[in-house]
Amino acid sequence: VDEQGALVGNVSTHDLRHVLRDGAKFVWLGKALEKFEDFSLNKFTCKPTDTLGDVITKLHDNNIRRLYVVDEKNRPIKVVALREVIALFVREDDDMTIGQYFV
Repeated sequence: VDEQGALVGNVSTHDLRHVLRDGAKFVWLGKALEKFEDFSLNKFTCKPTDTLGDVITKLHDNNIRRLYVVDEKNRPIKVVALREVIALFVREDDDMTIGQYFV
């Protein structure tokens, strides 16, 4: 986030895996996020007014596991994780087998 609290970037474990797999990419660690060509916060954010369908579509289309819910000034309000979305459709107890997960 910047000085006004607005979201300015996202670095995921997926991003870090790319760096760790290819030693030549360690130079990326010193680059500002804005220097990356495919850097778009839009794919990592949603608004409180977005539907569950919008969220699922964005998670799927961008192959990501988390979305930042941001306000009108792009300040993060909360994070919606893929696991939370899945939990809306499946029941999970400690002693369940895989066949019992779907409600």
